[in-house]
Amino acid sequence: MIAFVGIGANLGNRLDTLQRTIARISRFPQTKLSGQSSYYETEPVGGVRQPDYLNAVLRIETSLSARILLTRFLQLEKMAGRIRTLLNAPRTLDIDLLFFGKQIINEEDLLIPHPRLHLRKFALIPLAEIAPEWKHPVFKKTVQELLKMNTSPESVQKLKHDFSETLEIK
Repeated sequence: MIAFVGIGANLGNRLDTLQRTIARISRFPQTKLSGQSSYYETEPVGGVRQPDYLNAVLRIETSLSARILLTRFLQLEKMAGRIRTLLNAPRTLDIDLLFFGKQIINEEDLLIPHPRLHLRKFALIPLAEIAPEWKHPVFKKTVQELLKMNTSPESVQKLKHDFSETLEIK
């Protein structure tokens, strides 16, 4: 199954956190990292005043279920020191399952595709970099079309330096 995963952080060493997260996800069993966007500096959306985020999107191929991925993502967030408090609060790590193949999953704690993806430039821009023609199974529009329709005012800036190499995590 092809899945797209959004990752972001705005507390601590953001780049190090994202690189470590990518390395850990790439070592999930039955999972292969098959694409990664650039890193993007983004303004926070909603919530309290807080530092800017560093965001990226990953493309993975996996035979794990969406439920197992969610569980593993929550474990990675916890390992990175994330404490869930207020909605849209600052965080050391945020991992979102954006798409899981063409599946539509509507469970209490697992909504796929991500229910606010079409509203978030910070997810759409890096997603469009690696999968512009991927079609949203609910809206029946490509990622590129959703991005063109998005009117969100937040700033999303691609980092100029190439940080494509990930860290070796033991």
